[in-house]
Amino acid sequence: KIGIAMAFPSTLQSMGPVAAVGAAVTECRRMTRETFRVLGRLFTRKASLRQVSGPIDIARISGEAAKAGIHSLIWFMGVISLQLGIFNLLPIPVLDGGHLTILAFESVMRRDLSLKLKERILEVGFVLLVLLMVVVLFNDIVKILPESVYRMFSRG
Repeated sequence: KIGIAMAFPSTLQSMGPVAAVGAAVTECRRMTRETFRVLGRLFTRKASLRQVSGPIDIARISGEAAKAGIHSLIWFMGVISLQLGIFNLLPIPVLDGGHLTILAFESVMRRDLSLKLKERILEVGFVLLVLLMVVVLFNDIVKILPESVYRMFSRG
């Protein structure tokens, strides 16, 4: 639902340091592609925002990963870290990607935006981020409600 498989890795392979780094890079690339694929589906409305998981669902999935074993938990923590890093670099004001976008825009324009305009951009970004957090938390809460209540809220 959040761009990761719910089945946690169940096999361990013994590798040397170079092979392990190569496997880690390959897995990070795969998960990055999957994350951007899911984001693309969200932006093109081919996927619902109801599929996005927030802190409650992440805690639940973390518990499942911990039950599956320490390796699954570490893998899941890595996936969450990667996805948070990607999210942080999106061009959303208030996040690092938003600041980089403003800096890139200013360098193309060859002048600084006014402080007042930057403040307004950051305020809008903050409000959008808070709204996203509310939607995600609402989705998490609805998912833990009884099935009859969940069906009532999940109708499109």
